[in-house]
Amino acid sequence: MPLRALVAAVVVAVVLVGWLALWLRDDRAATVAREQAVAAARLHAPEILSYDHRHLDQDFAKAQEHLTGKFKEDYARTTVTVVKPVAVDNKAVVEARVVAVSTIWARPGEAQVLLFVNQQTVTAKSKGPRVDLNRVRMTLRRTEPMQTRLGHGVRGRAVVVPLRVGGVSGGRRVAPSGRSGRSR
Repeated sequence: MPLRALVAAVVVAVVLVGWLALWLRDDRAATVAREQAVAAARLHAPEILSYDHRHLDQDFAKAQEHLTGKFKEDYARTTVTVVKPVAVDNKAVVEARVVAVSTIWARPGEAQVLLFVNQQTVTAKSKGPRVDLNRVRMTLRRTEPMQTRLGHGVRGRAVVVPLRVGGVSGGRRVAPSGRSGRSR
């Protein structure tokens, strides 16, 4: 009887050690995904959320290099049908700056982050810059291992944050008077 108990204890111990090893591996992978997602969001959000009326097509193409799936399609449609006409009419220059990033969740190869982004807009019709304080939720997924399209048009160059943006949402507008309201 003691031999059976010893064998059972050894089997249970081996199973527990195996489960713990898998859990630790996944935890480390999630930590890496979290760190890479934060770095990728800081790097790419300004490219995605900034534009200049003098070179809109280049700005939007550069942004789309980092987008995937339905959000890429929605972004392309919205920038052409909504953003471009307004930006050209108003001679708008929008500069986005990430002021803070936090991870919402992360798992190996995928993460969702919350960014706090200040977008400064200058137009021909405005008396001065307007700053919109936005909250942006991004879902990032790993694409080609250690390869991505960079904003400079280089493909296949090793980078630390090979993640693509899968979705963006959120927004808060602050008028020059300091009043705030939901962005459109």
